[in-house]
Amino acid sequence: MNRICISLSLGMTLLMVSGCSKKVTKVENQLPPKEIKQEITAPADNNEFKEVDRTQSVLVPIYFQYDSYTLTSESIGSLEKIGRYLQQNVAVRLRAEGHCDERGSSEYNMGLGENRAQAVRKWLTAFGIEQSRIDVTSYGKERPSTFNCSNDNCHAQNRRVEWNTLPSSMYSYQN
Repeated sequence: MNRICISLSLGMTLLMVSGCSKKVTKVENQLPPKEIKQEITAPADNNEFKEVDRTQSVLVPIYFQYDSYTLTSESIGSLEKIGRYLQQNVAVRLRAEGHCDERGSSEYNMGLGENRAQAVRKWLTAFGIEQSRIDVTSYGKERPSTFNCSNDNCHAQNRRVEWNTLPSSMYSYQN
């Protein structure tokens, strides 16, 4: 009986091993046809990429001092560039997203982030941009750009307003 079990086990093992063998085919020298390769590497519209790069270079974060939503002279210089960009691109709508460093309570930082986003919107509105083109929101300390800070240089990277572009047809929420 033992011999039969061993023979059956051995036979099953051999059957499984031989049934699992795979044929290996070399494909390392196969490239897509030239037409397909060109479609993959050629950009669809070079001007579209230039516009995205330009937008990203203008929409820089606006940084704030500790426990403040007062605009600095450096942030005003950045807001002037953003304001001119918005004047030239009237269909662009933005969301100003307020952020804080990790110090303080979540509730306090949500309010501070909101005040920071409102401060940049107020400045851009005074610059001549329609208020309805700039939505505001606050993430407080919930979305840091730099984690586990131990000095003020690190914390300073989290005290900011960042930008997101919105579809121009989207209705804005007025605060």
